This record gives sequence, structure tokens and C-alpha cells, in this order.
Amino acid sequence: MNFEDLIWIAKSAEPGHLVYSGGIGDIEDLRHLAQLRQEAHLENLAGVIVGKALYEGRFTIAEAHAALGG
Repeated sequence: MNFEDLIWIAKSAEPGHLVYSGGIGDIEDLRHLAQLRQEAHLENLAGVIVGKALYEGRFTIAEAHAALGG
């Protein structure tokens, strides 16, 4: 994941309108994304797509939800 680009894009997006997609390989990526969202004040980051990782069983929906602070 390229976090510098993500921060720049998220700060340029309309509030609550950015959905991150691609590069989520495991649960640690989600934890890191949640931490980055909080530390960099990325309130515009509204969600993340984890299709392939979820499909491949790398984590469950419950684990993803918990990793994102839900």
C-alpha cells in the first residue's frame, strides 16, 4: 500500500467519499489502515474493499470489522 498517496488523495476527497481498494493482503493491513486514518485525520476515508483477501479466507468479516475499530 502506498500510504503517502492515500493520505494525499483522502485529504483531497469530499468528506466521507473515499473507498480504498487494492493492496489489502492480511488483517495487519487493515489495522495499519485504521491507525493511519486516525493519525492522519483521514475522515474522508469512508471504507475499504477487501474482496480477494476475504474470499481467500485471510480473515473473517468479524475480524476485519474489529481491526477497523468497529
